[in-house]
Amino acid sequence: MQAVPVQSSGPRAQRLRRWLWFSLGGLLLLSLLMPLLRSGLWDPYELETADLARRIAVTVLHAASLGDPDGVVVPSVEDVGRGELPLLTLALSLKLFGSHTWALRLPLLVWALLGLYALYRLCERLASARLGVFAVFALATCPLYFVHARTALGDIATMSCTAITFAGLMLAMLDLRASTVQRSLWFGVAVLGAVAGFFSRGALLGAAVPSFGAGLVWLFLRLYPTSNADGAGAEARPDPLESVFGAIALLAGTALGIWGSWAAVVATKDNYLMALGSQIVTEKQFATHDYIIHHLGHGLFPWSGLVPLALGFALRTPSGPRARTELALRQGFVLVATIAVAAQTALAPRIGLVPFVAPFALAGIIAVALCELDERPNALVPLGMVTVALLVLFLEDFHNFPEKAFSAFGVSKATFPDTFKIQARRFLDVSFAIAALGCVLAL
Repeated sequence: MQAVPVQSSGPRAQRLRRWLWFSLGGLLLLSLLMPLLRSGLWDPYELETADLARRIAVTVLHAASLGDPDGVVVPSVEDVGRGELPLLTLALSLKLFGSHTWALRLPLLVWALLGLYALYRLCERLASARLGVFAVFALATCPLYFVHARTALGDIATMSCTAITFAGLMLAMLDLRASTVQRSLWFGVAVLGAVAGFFSRGALLGAAVPSFGAGLVWLFLRLYPTSNADGAGAEARPDPLESVFGAIALLAGTALGIWGSWAAVVATKDNYLMALGSQIVTEKQFATHDYIIHHLGHGLFPWSGLVPLALGFALRTPSGPRARTELALRQGFVLVATIAVAAQTALAPRIGLVPFVAPFALAGIIAVALCELDERPNALVPLGMVTVALLVLFLEDFHNFPEKAFSAFGVSKATFPDTFKIQARRFLDVSFAIAALGCVLAL
């Protein structure tokens, strides 16, 4: 007698899965909202940012409730030391809501949510909603993104702008299900993101990284055409809008990259250039890629144990009805991450440590690997063992050098408090145990 399978994975399973994703999203949002009311300001980093934002609110936005304009001096570009857009958003929030800690951090949360939404829409339109959920989960739980979303340092604006610019360009080029007007609107969103990124971290890091990455994706699609949407048959016909927006992205990214590189060469400590977007430092900096790799390794923990292996999955050719656009999306994540690492490595001797500007690309790479692993019928025990081994390496580094925990913040001179070392070590051990257990159970 043959057993009849029970059809219990229909609408009920879909509703359960939907509620699961909603609950997960609510927890992530709650984890970002809670620090707005609980935490104080970090001395001296957040206090300096708060003072600059207050001075801008008083002198530029005429917020008389925050101080006497006659006794406040407008901050100079040397005082700010980077693009002024993040401070302008903080100043506007202080003017609207008053001098409160939560008012100072609220715009940063808004920036973070905009970046998360842009990443989800990008993955959902070009690949699948599942990839978008995995990408948002990885990015929102990544310390590099999480701590800047809740800390008044300002670099979350750059991280969000790079995601918005890349998402806008990719959707304008490749979202064939959208109308011409919708794709043009996405291109307008990309332009706004690039402009905001320029006024946050300059031409190279703030605008050229996502623009050039999207342009290279279009160039690769032109040089190496893939099959049409169903994965078989004739090659896909070139889309006119894809060619227009792709060429603009490539040309704009190249021009912005050249401009930003020129500014990095000619700028001096006393000659701040907006195209560079960062203050020149005089103390000696590390001139090798290890400077950025160390920053990413500790700033992405525990996801950093999976990133090197996830690159292999991102380079695989996908299958399915959206194979071409998903392949372009995977290429884009890898290209943007590579360009960002190269650009920040080249700039490190001149501007020092700047928080990684494209964590969304690394989150996308992680999401691709999670989707691939979810679809594989057999467990990949060696992959899990290698991931856990890398996590052990980072954990031991945290134990020996507690100040590595500040890597996600992008501050190089912070001193780890002795009174917090024991408690911090427990937190790290718990985080490691959860991540290692997840690898063992999943793989």
